[in-house]
Amino acid sequence: MRLTEVTDPALKERVVVAFGTENRGAASFLKQIGVAPERTPKGFAAAVPYVAVFEVTPAQG
Repeated sequence: MRLTEVTDPALKERVVVAFGTENRGAASFLKQIGVAPERTPKGFAAAVPYVAVFEVTPAQG
């Protein structure tokens, strides 16, 4: 596998918001560690500067 950090701010925000809204555990985690002020799409968007997002692709070979 290859991991590539997502640097496009709009894409990163879409991923983090989806991560928080579609996964209750993730929502709790983002709030608990203090990067999402609330468990809402707006709150998850506020977490974007504090989290890393990676694209996972299969290894070549």
